[in-house]
Amino acid sequence: MERSHRVSGGHGSIRGRLSGIRPVRHWKPGKFWLRVAVAGTAVGAFSLALAPVPAGAKLYRPQPSFNELVAQARLLAHQIDALSQQYDGLQVQLSETRNAARAAATTAARDKAALVGGMARVSQIAAQSYMGGGYDPPFGSPPPATRRASSTARRS
Repeated sequence: MERSHRVSGGHGSIRGRLSGIRPVRHWKPGKFWLRVAVAGTAVGAFSLALAPVPAGAKLYRPQPSFNELVAQARLLAHQIDALSQQYDGLQVQLSETRNAARAAATTAARDKAALVGGMARVSQIAAQSYMGGGYDPPFGSPPPATRRASSTARRS
């Protein structure tokens, strides 16, 4: 059985499959040059609008007088002096802050060592108390606060 290919209409036809394709536009040289001319004119007009002063012309700017220059120099000298003093003060403050930080680090290290030693001593006392059944101070009688705490514990 031979199949015939349908050219028009119906499902699966060539026209049905090609219906989504746009026709090819042919390039027209006349329109291209027209667009180039319009774009060139627009660029030229825009450049003229941006440059109202001729390229060689300079704007008039009066030169400052000698006295004005001297006044500006004095003002700048005062500003330099003030900034220099401010810088020196900040350098001194930075040095003092660094010294204080070193002293705080030394104190913190010393306090940490004392804390570790105290924790070790408390651990020893707790172990002796647990093993011996009570508190046996190594230096004689316990401090008054401990005596009061133990006496109130016995009363209750």
